[in-house]
Amino acid sequence: MKYIIKKILKEETESDEEKLILKGINLAVNSLKGDFPFIKGWEISEDMHEYGSTIYLNLLVDPKQVGKFYNLEKRELYDLYFDRYLVYPMGAFEYGNLDPYEETSKINEMLNDNYEFIPDEWKMNNRALPNEKKRLHFDHYKYV
Repeated sequence: MKYIIKKILKEETESDEEKLILKGINLAVNSLKGDFPFIKGWEISEDMHEYGSTIYLNLLVDPKQVGKFYNLEKRELYDLYFDRYLVYPMGAFEYGNLDPYEETSKINEMLNDNYEFIPDEWKMNNRALPNEKKRLHFDHYKYV
């Protein structure tokens, strides 16, 4: 009986820890919305326990607001970009002189800068470097 109680308490504690981790990620992503109004949310890309030093996320973005924000024209096959995971948020647009890699790097950098302000108790431990916490990285972008 003691074993069962300990197991249940451990599971509840783990789920509480995971809730805090997800809350921390949510705060960090939501803090980007002021600078990037096309951001609508996020989802876990890979199991967050799978990688030792990074939690991979997919960023959910509004394509109309992406086009408006960057002042971009739609690509000819614009509609084919929906329900797919994209490397850049502006994937369905002709981005001309805009460097999509640079913009994506800027979003990731701001994400991790904001994530630094999240309490350490709300972050997952880095398996490779035990005294550090995992970083966040946007793996893909998805239109919603």
